[in-house]
Amino acid sequence: MKLTFDIKLLIFSSMFMSIMFMNMTSPILFMSLILTQSILMCLLMWFFIKSSWFSYILFLIFLGGLMVLFIYMTSLASNEFILPSNLNKKIILSFMFTIMIFMTTINQQPIFKNNFYSTESFNSLYESTFMILTALIMVYLLLTLIVAMKISNKFNAPIKTMTT
Repeated sequence: MKLTFDIKLLIFSSMFMSIMFMNMTSPILFMSLILTQSILMCLLMWFFIKSSWFSYILFLIFLGGLMVLFIYMTSLASNEFILPSNLNKKIILSFMFTIMIFMTTINQQPIFKNNFYSTESFNSLYESTFMILTALIMVYLLLTLIVAMKISNKFNAPIKTMTT
């Protein structure tokens, strides 16, 4: 079964965005490109897995991380001008041509035909065989939360000093 035109267009756009990463000089443009790339990846995941909730949750996680990175980058480079860089048009056109040829020959793999709506896939995460892994993930997330709170302490601010 061939991939539909929508999926091919999303994959092509994602690959083109990945090529554009090499030519970005401004952190603001870089963050907008990462945001666009994450939207494209979540849409692709939605098409392949046929489960919108998983791609939506993943996008919200990406968006939260990007908000933190955006605030950090804008506080460090707040007065930087966005200048257009000289793009090597021959390299970009050759990449686009290669990707277009690749897209005409790609087939949908049977690995993407999973059914994530079944209750067996949800219950298997919390069985006794995965209990240790689930507990380790919970402990890791708790430690990450504690470390993030300690880093952003009022008296040890990572970006700017607090004046009170």
